[in-house]
Amino acid sequence: MGREGTSGELILHFGMQKTGSSSIQLWLYRHLADPKFCYVHFGAANSSPMVVAGFSSKPAAFYRHRLEATPTAEIERLRANARERLDEELKHLGSRTGVVSAESLTNFTERELEGLCSEMERHGGRRIRAVGYLRRPREFMESAFQQRLKADLGELDIYRLYPEYARKLKKFDSVLGKSNVEIWLFEPKCFPGGCVVQDFCQRLGIAFSGSRVKRVNEALSLPAVSLLYAYRKYGPGFGTGPQAFRENELLVRALRELEGPKFRFHTSLVDPVLEAKRDDIKWAEERIGEGWLKLEVQHPHLRGRVST
Repeated sequence: MGREGTSGELILHFGMQKTGSSSIQLWLYRHLADPKFCYVHFGAANSSPMVVAGFSSKPAAFYRHRLEATPTAEIERLRANARERLDEELKHLGSRTGVVSAESLTNFTERELEGLCSEMERHGGRRIRAVGYLRRPREFMESAFQQRLKADLGELDIYRLYPEYARKLKKFDSVLGKSNVEIWLFEPKCFPGGCVVQDFCQRLGIAFSGSRVKRVNEALSLPAVSLLYAYRKYGPGFGTGPQAFRENELLVRALRELEGPKFRFHTSLVDPVLEAKRDDIKWAEERIGEGWLKLEVQHPHLRGRVST
């Protein structure tokens, strides 16, 4: 059963990445109607860019600013706007529970997270909770590689794709206290209706209307991933300037129409990483209380499947 959000709480949804966060954010932004809750946002469904602008110590390092070569003055303006917008949003929460969703929080340092939480606590000393899903490492790595391809990070460095559970998640326990942090397994087959948005709402006690969920950022087929990888590595690449993002969105949209088998990494690529990260996997298992991150070194059904 879901747990009712306590009056006056703030809930930080940190993702983590590749766990349906875009769908959750879009539903909260467009369709949240439960009077007990409010989606705290910065004028868009995904708050990551503005959370980084407002509270990261190095906002210029955000990938979009790097690709667009955003001027320092513009970054400073965004920083001021983000802090002002958060202040206004929190002032108008009243007795409602506020929800902030930003996958970029997993990349924050402990000090950056402390700064964000301190800013939030200025508004009536609200209790802050952090919640989010995580994926099994093999699934995460396959999905993360696709996302990096879409964002012009096409180099295949298999170790960099590993999710680094402890490094990304321990800080929430340290800053907020373990009792205020909930981490769930991303397991769509176990979600009500197979829907992560419905599962998220049920866990938090948010009234849900399932007819309005839109799946976004869906996976590409193996042929589509192969073509995009070749395009990034041997073609013109991502491009530069504001139009580059729109042009790449159109490219990815076209590739989604290409049918074929699912993209999978061969076990010879992934298994050495899982072995090397055994301690981190054990930490994640113990943290969520489930023995689900098994080092499945042999996957017969994946043998012979060629990765890019």
